[in-house]
Amino acid sequence: IFSVATSAFSTVDVSHAVAGQRKFDGAVAIGSKVLFAPYNADVVGVFDAEYSVLALVELPQHITGDAKFAGVAALHGVAVLAPYDANAVGLFDVHRNRFSSIDISRWSSELGKFSGAATLGDSVVFAPYGVTAVGVYDGRNSAFYALESAGEAMLPFAYS
Repeated sequence: IFSVATSAFSTVDVSHAVAGQRKFDGAVAIGSKVLFAPYNADVVGVFDAEYSVLALVELPQHITGDAKFAGVAALHGVAVLAPYDANAVGLFDVHRNRFSSIDISRWSSELGKFSGAATLGDSVVFAPYGVTAVGVYDGRNSAFYALESAGEAMLPFAYS
């Protein structure tokens, strides 16, 4: 953590709670909190910059394995996580400490789907990594859809 006010750098030790390599992949600030997207970790990291405290929120049982998410963007107070190997778009409400998801396994269950996320209006766009489509989370309808290179929408999935 770099403090602009004091020009000092400090760290928060997470080794007691999260082990292994590549724990998180991506971070986004929402208010005074920074959310870390779980890659190999089985928790969402929520750092409260105001109090210099890191909370670890367990993922639901259906979000398992390594390389879960790669990238995160903020949309209306919710962190939207880009599915890498996970078969779901992750949604984490930072204010309620609540994780939910949209199952996208009917569209693709392959590994390495998306890497990177950016907010655009009322949507979050996922950069294709191993898939041939751009992923879009539509925040107005809580739905996911994929756009092939011709710009044609494929299989919308509603929030569940």
